[in-house]
Amino acid sequence: SPFRDDSGIVVLVNRGWLQAGRTREELPRIEPLTGRVSLRGEIYVPQDRLNSIMATSHDHPVWEESSRNCLGCGTCNLVCPTCYCFDVRDEFRIDLATGRRSRSWESCQSEPFALVAGGENFRKSRGSRQRHRYYRKFAYPVEKYHRFFCTGCGRCSRACMAGIKLKETLDKFVPGSMVMG
Repeated sequence: SPFRDDSGIVVLVNRGWLQAGRTREELPRIEPLTGRVSLRGEIYVPQDRLNSIMATSHDHPVWEESSRNCLGCGTCNLVCPTCYCFDVRDEFRIDLATGRRSRSWESCQSEPFALVAGGENFRKSRGSRQRHRYYRKFAYPVEKYHRFFCTGCGRCSRACMAGIKLKETLDKFVPGSMVMG
């Protein structure tokens, strides 16, 4: 939901998750914004072209190029308000009849994330994991929900210890693109 603070700045707020013990009635009543909203730190790829860019970028050299600096630490995922990847772990007790299954937050940028039974890893390279992260923001959700899963907040770019900038990476798909702000 868009939220306008006291100084007039518009912020996108995820109103779906609540702190433990809180109710929706405790949330402030915010009327949806009408008209055009400008966000700082825009992505300078034409949005109407982003779908076709993502569809044709699977083997683009940008993925390997950006992965050269990537540490695979997952900081970008941890600060992202729309990342929701998880891992499921089974812990068996010594009697092998009981145990516990737990779900924990995980980063699709870590190498073990795509490791499956038998030792197969279907995203071995950092480049393939970088591509997957961008597809999870700009390709897959558009196909399923008709919207991007990137709020444009820039947290991932600011937090990245390797200096990988989301909008600069996207801009590399558009020749003559202008990277700003």
